[in-house]
Amino acid sequence: MPISVIAGWMLQSPRLVSGPAKAEGEVAQFQPLPALLQSLLAVYGGAGRLLAEAGVSRGDGAAVITVFDAIGGLGKTTLALHLARQAGLRGERVFYLNLELWNATNLLLDGDCGTAMADVLYLLHTQPDAAVSKLGELRKHCVRMKADYFTPGVNPEERMSMGPDEAVKLIGLLAGSGDYDLVIADMDSRLNPLALAVFGVSDAVVWLVTPSGTVCRKTELALDYARRKWTDKFHQAERKIRFVSNRCSSRHSNEQQAGSPLLKKITATLPEVDEWSGAPKQDIWSAAPHYRGAVEQLLEALGRKEGSGYVRGGYGA
Repeated sequence: MPISVIAGWMLQSPRLVSGPAKAEGEVAQFQPLPALLQSLLAVYGGAGRLLAEAGVSRGDGAAVITVFDAIGGLGKTTLALHLARQAGLRGERVFYLNLELWNATNLLLDGDCGTAMADVLYLLHTQPDAAVSKLGELRKHCVRMKADYFTPGVNPEERMSMGPDEAVKLIGLLAGSGDYDLVIADMDSRLNPLALAVFGVSDAVVWLVTPSGTVCRKTELALDYARRKWTDKFHQAERKIRFVSNRCSSRHSNEQQAGSPLLKKITATLPEVDEWSGAPKQDIWSAAPHYRGAVEQLLEALGRKEGSGYVRGGYGA
């Protein structure tokens, strides 16, 4: 590694101060532990930028897995959060990116809302070269999820104003920062130009369904619409789609064999978790070893072999 990079990291080392931090690189010594950890992460947030400037290769960037369903209410966000957590437990550096219009993940993470998403989009528009160095100040880390994320916004119009180009730039910022091995994009249940753009920069699209005949039929209608609307563009994206059936139990096995043709294209199944039924949303982190095991198997099916590293574009057909 070049000496200039090592020197840069040394210069980035935090300076603990007894009072409030006033200068770049200073960290207030006496503050709650979560705030202290966030401050330290912000100081070291430019590490990926230093590597990039020095020409040190970390591959082609982080892998991007997008989680989507065309119906809503199928457990998409629960799966996205657990994909992030399982990858984090493996030691991967993960960013969970929620792109839903109505983002309620503050109930599942640390309970905060803020302006991080709006701030990073503004930087990408006005100071794109500074966006990576500011990333450490804007992101948060969830210990339970084992991943970084942006706090949900307080103004939905900020998300409404995001177009396909902005979404692609945001994912490119995270994937190319050098700070992550994996970006999990949690989408809205809307098949629109923004979703198509995100599919296009993803390595795999996990499309959630259930064994329900109604859900399968609605999914088939959405797929037919996208094929007619975007033809070649959607055809390219469709090759990345991996259908995953959620809330499965033993009684669904015969349905999967004799039901919708869509169910014969299933890459993985996720079990029904009885203890989550009617429970507060925070309980998605509670013990559910069969669900966590299924998520681990899904990561394997998506080509993320534990301990083997990753090469962009490595997902098999």
